[in-house]
Amino acid sequence: MSEVSEVKKQIKKEGVLIREHETINIKVKDENCVFSEYSYDKNDMLNSDLANYLEEKATNVPKKSKLRVKFFLLEGGINANNIKLAYKEKFKKKFKECDKKIRNLDIYAIICFFVGVLLIFLSAPISGINYIQENLHEVFNIIAWVFTWEAVQAFFIKRVMYVEERKKMARLYNADIIIFNAYNKRNRKAAEKAEETQSAPQEQEKAAKK
Repeated sequence: MSEVSEVKKQIKKEGVLIREHETINIKVKDENCVFSEYSYDKNDMLNSDLANYLEEKATNVPKKSKLRVKFFLLEGGINANNIKLAYKEKFKKKFKECDKKIRNLDIYAIICFFVGVLLIFLSAPISGINYIQENLHEVFNIIAWVFTWEAVQAFFIKRVMYVEERKKMARLYNADIIIFNAYNKRNRKAAEKAEETQSAPQEQEKAAKK
């Protein structure tokens, strides 16, 4: 199985817990609202401001709800498929970054823990009547507990934060993406209104002739 398939499978597993849909509405005035202004060849990268906005909105959504992101296009010529691809790619990348941070943090916590335990064992033979030995023993003990506490903090505090962040990225990745072409709808309404305005004088003229 490819790495991409594995990531997608893991993301879907993280994004469990579905109760009902919660919608995040996005107003798109032009392509710069959605895609990065530095994307030259094609619109393949989601705007960072938009990504941050989506993350902030997703934080306030109940965890048992499934996300729905609705894009309202106010301008024509924006490729809906590019929006979906850029969206998925952005949050897949963010999910992988969180996953990497968790793995690195696990390694860091294990190293700190073993260094702390090792220092505790090394400090035991140093203890003695000699004043220097006693002070050295205390120093080793302090350093050992600093490393041990750092391991506990990394694994039980920092790791939990990263896991929650990863879950949020998974929810955003698994969100239902809806593209609503408000531009065409607005044009249709304008056309209908113009048609009504044009037909009104003609009807008045026919009524006057009768």
